[in-house]
Amino acid sequence: MSGASRLDPVLRYREILLRRTEVAMEQARSQLESVRKRVAELESERETGLSGLECDGISLEWKVVCYEFLYSLAARVEGEKIRFAEALRVFEDCRSVWEASSREMKKILVLIEEENRDRRRSDQIREERRLDDSETARWSRSRGNA
Repeated sequence: MSGASRLDPVLRYREILLRRTEVAMEQARSQLESVRKRVAELESERETGLSGLECDGISLEWKVVCYEFLYSLAARVEGEKIRFAEALRVFEDCRSVWEASSREMKKILVLIEEENRDRRRSDQIREERRLDDSETARWSRSRGNA
């Protein structure tokens, strides 16, 4: 007889937690990728600004504008790098929670398998005892009739 495991509610709960951690990890990965792209865009803009300074014959006012642009970009890049570091930390936290949740799921599945194996073993022993009792009763009846 194979019935529901007493650990089935725990398994369902752990599955829900695992799915939630997967969603959180995906959101953190998406945020990390978004910030990474933004840093790359700002770095590209910085390169464009630097190339604007390399031209000969540009006015002092234009150089001042370019330097101000580069300074503002540098500040924005630093801010985005800080956001990137934070997003990376959040992603790593989510991944470690997911890994722990995944390990817990595996433990629960092992326990359920052990429970099922024990149940099958008990069922087999019970069936063997029933057959032994039946054989013993048959033998007793045959001895009593002889």
